[in-house]
Amino acid sequence: MTAWSLHLWTSADNLGKPAAQLVPSPASLAQFEEAMMFLAGSNLSHLGFVVIGIGALSTDAARRALRVFSERDLSSRVYFAVDAADLERLDFGAVDNSRAGLLIEGVESSTPLSVLANESVEVVRFDDRYVTQAMDHLRSACVLDAMLGLVRDLGLCSLGLDLRYQGGSLRRHPSFDYVSTSSSPPVRKVSEPLPLFEDTSGHAQLI
Repeated sequence: MTAWSLHLWTSADNLGKPAAQLVPSPASLAQFEEAMMFLAGSNLSHLGFVVIGIGALSTDAARRALRVFSERDLSSRVYFAVDAADLERLDFGAVDNSRAGLLIEGVESSTPLSVLANESVEVVRFDDRYVTQAMDHLRSACVLDAMLGLVRDLGLCSLGLDLRYQGGSLRRHPSFDYVSTSSSPPVRKVSEPLPLFEDTSGHAQLI
């Protein structure tokens, strides 16, 4: 059995429910089913939503994952963590997404704005290293502030590293909807190939 846990983000204004990220990321359909059992057995009533990374997400993979998800009685909305490459091959509107959505992760200055405007994206997670850099680099801070403005205008939710009480030469700190006081564990390592859902349970392969 995998030792599942939830990494929490707190509401920046302390008024909303906290959010959580499931760690580690499921690497197979069997692990995803196990993760759903863990969530179904957990008290999620205090959470606004839960984030799950499931590797190189395709439309078919999302459809199969949602089928597993629908079999569990979960009280929180689930967001699948994706990146720009995932969005290119994923038609999330083609699946039943009434109880699940997409979180775009690792957003920084080189992220195309069209990614943020994707109709299926509801949550934007900014890269911790980029946020830290922006506190000591004026142009990076200006870009971050502009991107946060776009996120707000699009009605999306933003996640980022909480630097309100930390050092930095710039007085203005980014205003995220949800913050983490420490670098949260990555949904998947950028330096490694994206994992696929390997068939370890006798089910059809989830890729």
